Parts: sequence; structure tokens; C-alpha cells
Amino acid sequence: MRDLELQRRTEQTLQHQRRQQEKQFSDRQTNLAKLTLLLNRLTDAEQDIERLAPLAQRQVELEQAQQSASQQLQNYQSVRQSIKEQEKRLAQTQTRQTQMGQEIANLRRLEVAIQEIPGLEQQQHRYQQQLSRVAAAAQFEADLRQLFTQSQAEGDRFLIQVHQTEVALNELQHAVPLWQEPLQLALTTLHSGASWQHQLTAALQSILDDLAEQTSAPKLERQLQSVQAKLQAARQQHAQFTHLERLLTDHTHLEQETAELQTSLVKLRSHLSAEPSLLQEQARLAEELATLENPKARIQLRQEELQQQSTLQAQAEFVRLSLLETQQAIAQLDDQLAEFANLTDEVQAQQALKDEHRDAYETYMRNREVANTRKQKQQQVQDAAQELQELEQQQVEVTEERDRLRQTFDPTHFQSVQAAYQHASTQNIALTARLPDMLKYLEELDQQLTRLHALQTRRTDARRQLDPKKKTERFIKFARKAYKEAGPRITERYIQSISREADKLFRELLNRPNVSLQWNRDYEITIQEGAHTRRLINLSGGEQMCAALAVRLALLKVLADIDVAFFDEPTTNMDKPRREHLAEAIANIKSFRQLFVISHDDTFEKVTENIILVERDA
Repeated sequence: MRDLELQRRTEQTLQHQRRQQEKQFSDRQTNLAKLTLLLNRLTDAEQDIERLAPLAQRQVELEQAQQSASQQLQNYQSVRQSIKEQEKRLAQTQTRQTQMGQEIANLRRLEVAIQEIPGLEQQQHRYQQQLSRVAAAAQFEADLRQLFTQSQAEGDRFLIQVHQTEVALNELQHAVPLWQEPLQLALTTLHSGASWQHQLTAALQSILDDLAEQTSAPKLERQLQSVQAKLQAARQQHAQFTHLERLLTDHTHLEQETAELQTSLVKLRSHLSAEPSLLQEQARLAEELATLENPKARIQLRQEELQQQSTLQAQAEFVRLSLLETQQAIAQLDDQLAEFANLTDEVQAQQALKDEHRDAYETYMRNREVANTRKQKQQQVQDAAQELQELEQQQVEVTEERDRLRQTFDPTHFQSVQAAYQHASTQNIALTARLPDMLKYLEELDQQLTRLHALQTRRTDARRQLDPKKKTERFIKFARKAYKEAGPRITERYIQSISREADKLFRELLNRPNVSLQWNRDYEITIQEGAHTRRLINLSGGEQMCAALAVRLALLKVLADIDVAFFDEPTTNMDKPRREHLAEAIANIKSFRQLFVISHDDTFEKVTENIILVERDA
């Protein structure tokens, strides 16, 4: 069967080789047919090339013309893009030109307001001068009004006397006709004097009305603010008006740019006039090229096919030789396969003989495994017999030992011992189970005992420290009560000290040794001068200022215990006499080592030792 199996494998290999050769023979026949077909088509390709040559020449001419037309159309596209850009620039320029024209018109309308600047500046200067002369004008108005009141009263008396004189003169004219002309002259003179009196009164009243307006500081300030607001607006408009020249120049440039863009657009649009005819020509060329159906590519394809002719011929000859070799190989394989013609019958005969002896073979194979374990089983029997002999010997010894122990065994004692053992085991188990909890509880008790010892130590220390702290607490309560009760007394002592210091400073400020100042407990200031006592509200403005300043400086010196003072704008809202009086008063202070005055006023320059001017850097 092994020999026959080898022969079968050899036959199968030969059969496989024959199938491969047949497949290869079929593939080569197909390949030869394709190569023959391609060679036949190459003959037609030469004729097609000759026929397509004039058409290819025409295609080249048409493509050149089409390329030229496309280039021109592309140039037209660039021109159209340039037209769009220039139209956009033209629209932007025109919009800017319109806006700039509107700005120029607006600026030209500001010229009228700008021409009013000198007049507004004169008004501002006049109002400022009037405000600077308000005090003098007010004094002049008061003097003039007093004079007017006195003259009006005297004028009224004069008019009464004139009227009485006229009555007497009229009566005298009737009584003494000879004196009529001189009396008439006297009456005319009296009438002229009365008329002059009326005119003088009216003129003085007009002057007083004008002075009333001129001496009204709030009204002048409102007028000045109004003029300043108008002047500021006019100056802002003047600042805007200065841009007019630049805007006019820019407007001229925009007009030139607009004209240039319009001219350029006319030229560019004239270039596009030939675009429709060029588009028609391009369409015609494309249609003609489509009609030719690309002869250049077809010629190139045929030429590429002709370049493969020699290769195809060599491949066809190689395929023919391969077919002959394949036929010879198939014939050789057929000869070799003829030797295996009866192989199947021989295999069947051997298989039948094998089936005939299969039962005896299987019986043999089953018993062979058992027979192979005979020596091992014999060794196991010998080992078991020896082990049995040893166990029988041990049985005899154990039986003798049992009989000996039975003679001395007490069942009752055994039961009591066993019961005691079981009871002890139970207790052991119970105690063993409780032992971890008890150990843990013991540890907790130790920790608690340690904490209690620490607390006991801290309690002992706290009790030892408690007595001094109680003494301190009693002292604090006593001191707090004493301080609380001493508050009014301390306040009174401070007020007395401040009052003494203020009294000294007040005399220094006034430079008058015969006055004294007292700051009472209810924080009221009283002045003692000789036998007279006056309150703060009854003092003059300068005395009130010096009294308040003396109390403030005394507070600073007593409470802060310093001898340096700063005055920040002390003359605010003061007239010139009060400012000079305050400067002289501050200069009289001798109780302070150094005084600083911060002010925009130059009143203190004549009484200070050092002057520091702070100016804004441009």
C-alpha cells in the first residue's frame, strides 16, 4: 500500500503538471491570437496616419488661432477688471468729493462766526475789567446814590421855592407893570433852573441805573460766562476753519483725479468694442476643432501603436515557439502517465486484502497494550504482599497494646476528664474571643487615664495661675471705673490747657496784651477785654477769625504736642483787608517753631522768610 501510495502521488504530480501545461498552452494560444490581431491593426494604422496628416495640420492652425483669441479675450477680461476697479475708485472719489464739498461749505459758513471773535474778546475783556472794578464801582455807586439822595431832597426844596417865587413874581407883575420885563426875565431864569434840575436828576438816575447793572457781580459773571462760551465755540470753529485751505487743495486734487479716471474709463471701454466679434470667432474655431475630432491625438496614438510593431512581432514568434514546447511537454507527460494505467486496480486489490485481515489486526492491537503491562503488575503484587505482611505485624502489636491498656482503663474517670476538657475548651474559646476587646478597652482606659493625669496637671497649674489673674481682674475693674469717672475731669483739664494755650495765641495773633480768650466747657469762645466780656458772634470778622484760629492751633499743640503747623488756602473767600489782617496775625505767632502757608494768594509774601513757587511746566 505504501508503494502504491507513492505511485499515486507521482501520478497526481504528473496530472497536475499536465493541467498546468494545458492551461499554459491555452493562455499562449489566446495571447498569440491577440498579438496577431494587433499586428493586423498596425497595417490599418499606417493608412490612417496618411489620411489624418492634412487634418492635423489644420488642427494646429486652428489651435494657434484659438490661443491667440483666448489671449486677447483674457486681455479684455483684465481690461474689464480694470474698468470695475476704476469705476469703484471713481465712485469713491466722487463720494469723497461730495463730502469734502459739504465740509467746505460748512467751514465757509463758519467765517461769519469767526469774524465775531475780536468783538467777543473785547466784551470778555470789558466784563473782566468790570468785575475787577466791581468793588470800586459799588463804592462809587453808594457815594453817588447818597449824593443823589441829598441833591434830590435839596432839589425838591428848590422846586418848592421856585414855585413860591413864581407865584410872588406873577403877583408882582400884575401889581407893578413897569417891572414886567425884568420880572419876566427872572421867571424865565427860574424856569431854566427848574428844567436844569429835572435834567440833572434824570441824568443821575440813568447813571445810577447803569452803575447798578455794572455793580451786579452775579449778572456780570453770567454775562462773562456767556461771552466766554461763545468765544470758546468761535475759537473751536476758527480751529476748524484753518482746515479750509487744505480741504480746498484736496478738493482740487480729487477733481483732477476724477477727470483722469473718467478719461481712462473712456479709453478702456473703447478697447472692449472688438470683444463681440472676437467671441464669435472663438466660437467658430471651437466648432471647427470639434468637427475635426482631434486628428493630432489620433495620429499620435497610431504612431505609438506602430512603435510597438517590432515588439509585437517578437512576442508573437516567442509565443509560437512556446506553444511547440508546451505541446512537446504535454506529450512527454502523457507517456509517463501511461505507466500508471492499472494503478487503481492494484490499489483496490490491496485494499480488499487489508480489509480481510483487519479484525485479527485490531484484536492484536488491543491485547498488545495489556500484555506490555505484565511486568509492572507483577511488581505491584510483590509490593502489596510485603505491605500486607507489615500491616499484619503492626496489628498484632496494636492488639497487645490494646489488651494492656484495657486492664488499666477507667471509663468513669475518662468521662469526667473529657467533660472537664470540653468545659475548659469552651472557656478558652470564650476568653480567647473576648481577649481582643478587653485588650482594646484596657488600652483606651490607659489613654483616658493619661489624659486625665494631663488634665489634672493643667487644672493644678490653672488653679495656681488663677489667683494672680483674679487680682489683675480686680485691678482692671478698679482702673476702668477710675478712668470712667475721671473722663469729665480729664476733659476739663484738657479744655483748661487748650484754653490757656488759645489765650496766649489769641494775644499773639491780635498783638494786644490787654485781651484774653476763654474756651468754656460747652466749647463756647468768650473774649475778655478790660471789664467787658463778649461772645464769639459779637466779635468783628477779624477777631472771630483770630479766635477760631487760636483755638485750632491750641488743639493742635496740646493734643498733638507739635510746634509745626500747615495752612492750606487760609484766605479763601476773603477780601483784601481780611487777607492782610490774617497774614499779619499769623506772622505774630511765636509759640510755633515753623509755619507753612500753601496759597495762590501773594498776601503772605511780605511776612514770610522763605517762598517756594510751584509753576506748571509747559
